[in-house]
Amino acid sequence: MPSQAQTCATLHNALLHNLSPSITNPRRDLIPILQFHNPKLYTDLQNTQLLDFLSLIDNYDSPDSKFTPHVRKPNPAAFLNYREFDVAGEYPGHVLLYPDAESGSQGGLIYDTATDLCTWAFFPPWPRAEEWVPLERVLRKWLELWESGKFYADEVEGMAVRSWVQRDVNEAVEAWEGLMDAIAQRMPASTRADGDGGVSEVAEPILGREQLERGGFHPFAVAFLERAKRPPQNIRCVAPGIGIWTSGSFAEAVEREPTSSSRRTYLTRARFEPEQIPTLLFPAIESSKTDRHTRVVDPTEGEAEHFDKDWGFGKFTLGRRAGVYLYPHPQVGGGDGVIVVEESGRDGWGQSKGRCPWGPSYPNRLVEMLGMWREMVKSGSWVVGEEGLVSGWR
Repeated sequence: MPSQAQTCATLHNALLHNLSPSITNPRRDLIPILQFHNPKLYTDLQNTQLLDFLSLIDNYDSPDSKFTPHVRKPNPAAFLNYREFDVAGEYPGHVLLYPDAESGSQGGLIYDTATDLCTWAFFPPWPRAEEWVPLERVLRKWLELWESGKFYADEVEGMAVRSWVQRDVNEAVEAWEGLMDAIAQRMPASTRADGDGGVSEVAEPILGREQLERGGFHPFAVAFLERAKRPPQNIRCVAPGIGIWTSGSFAEAVEREPTSSSRRTYLTRARFEPEQIPTLLFPAIESSKTDRHTRVVDPTEGEAEHFDKDWGFGKFTLGRRAGVYLYPHPQVGGGDGVIVVEESGRDGWGQSKGRCPWGPSYPNRLVEMLGMWREMVKSGSWVVGEEGLVSGWR
């Protein structure tokens, strides 16, 4: 069985050759480079998984060239650059293994030689212990992103990231179907549709492409909503207080939105590209008995007081409607990121995932949020009634 260092080296080398398939004579010279730049660190790393890993990974060209859109290849000369900010010397066993692609030396993937775990960080103090993961997991994630097309080779940038790819849509649609099935299985028997009450193969999509495009929706939102099947009519709430677009409610809210609305005015003035525009995926509704949308009327103090500030989310809302918004972060591959805007103006319930250990963080992906909702239904934390979700934690 290969050692952890060998497994990680194999993954690293696969990534390297994906980036530059024309490599014919890779070098394995990081150990002599480390000895030259920091002989003491080389001595300290004897008999460690990290030193074994460094001896097995391929290298070529400049050690500072991009390895993924977010990191550069390991550069022994920069391993201890983080100590510039570790004034008290609290982290002697850490190495800046994959420097951030932009800064080059001020942060990136930090490796702990005592635990053989790593995380994405810039300045000490480092993240909590539960936010550190094995290097193998990080490398497998990067390779997965390459194989899905999320990471790709770009003639100008060398390595770039797509905002979203088809697999993101497929995963979100699958998670949606799982949520609908979980809700249907827990509805009162007298209200279930034919069969098990879940999503039918012949069901219509939530909305059609033509209508979605007329509404100027984000491309990922269009791709998801035109494929996700509309549940039986008796499922009106897919989460507490969260409904589903109908053709009529969409036409009223989106297609008839005045061109002079504060949202459209801001997006035009800020010159937002389609891939950057927040989009209302699932509107909040007043109750399961009505399609009337819930709006943010008077943002409360505390966490919601920023709603109408220049930096708040209010300017992105559709007529101040609450609900689930696509909140894309295309520059880090977060085109399917989502947040929930509550009636109070607070955003975020049920979707915070904390720090991402393998790169820049962004809101939960839609597939992750729908998966969490499904677990809330299956665990009984959310109560299912005659028209879907009626109550539960929010």
